[in-house]
Parts: sequence; C-alpha cells; structure tokens
Amino acid sequence: MKKIIAFVLFIVVIISAFFVLLNSDNDGRLRNVRILKIRNESLLPILDSIIIHERKCAYYTPELIFSIHSRIVNDTTTEYNIGSIGSWLVDFGDNQCYNGCFEHMGHWFVVEGQALDSTVFKRTSEKKDFVFYEPDGETENGEIILFLIDDDTYSFWIYDYSDNVFIFKEMYDPYCNCGIM
Repeated sequence: MKKIIAFVLFIVVIISAFFVLLNSDNDGRLRNVRILKIRNESLLPILDSIIIHERKCAYYTPELIFSIHSRIVNDTTTEYNIGSIGSWLVDFGDNQCYNGCFEHMGHWFVVEGQALDSTVFKRTSEKKDFVFYEPDGETENGEIILFLIDDDTYSFWIYDYSDNVFIFKEMYDPYCNCGIM
C-alpha cells in the first residue's frame, strides 16, 4: 500500500513540475489589458455578424482574437476597423496601444487606436491576462525591433460612427470567399 501511495505522489510531483515548467515559459510574456463594457449596444449585432462570417472561413479557430481599431476622421465621425488578428497580441512596449478588451460570443476583442469613445465603451477595474508576442530586441535608442510577417488572411469590416450610429462602409475579405455577412 505504501508503494502505491509513494508512486501516486511521485506521479503528482512529476505532473506538477511539468505544468510549472510549461507555465513559466509564458511568465515574461504575460500582460494584462483592462476589460471594457459595451455602452452602445448597437455594436453587438455587428460583432455577431462578423463572428458568424468568420466561422465559415477556413482559417477560423475558436482562439481567434479580434481587433477594433478606431481612427478619428473629423469632429463628428470616428472610423472603426473590426477584424480578426490571429490568436496572440504583440507587445509594442507596455501594450500602450490597447485601450481595453472585452469578450463576446466566446472571442476576445481588443480595442486599440485613438482615444476610447465613452459613448461606445466603458472602462472597468477588471483586467484580462494575455500572452503577448515579445519583441525580438531593441535598438540603442530603445526602439522595439519586431520580426513579423503581416498576416492579411483575415477579413475586416470598416464602419463610420457618427451621432451614436454605426454606418457600414466596406468589408475586405481576401481569402475567405464565403459571402458577405
């Protein structure tokens, strides 16, 4: 009986050590991003249709992360580019470009770009940990060096946001070819 207990404890120690080693590989790349709440719920059906579209594409995986990138066009209009970006985030130096994130239909959306629009999103005190792709190095001036190949596989949608209304502008779907929304 003692041999069985010792054997079981030995297996537990080996498995625990394996998981500690597995997780320690990501410790330096683990960063947190503030969780947001969606204030303007007219964004939700847009996100629903984008996810439904992406699920039909050959590149789709349940781990896809989506980006919502904002760009102020003028005093009354902000442009939003929405699309999947793969399954990891890039650390551009203390993840300053990420204004926050939220989960919808089992996918994480990171909000980036210009100032966070308080009519669309609301900051919370909660945070979500992500494993980030680490920079490959820095120059003498402290500039980050990344060796990445820009992946344009994913489709993305462009909306104008004006007077609390999202207006569809266009959609790019270079590889999916499964029909628009």
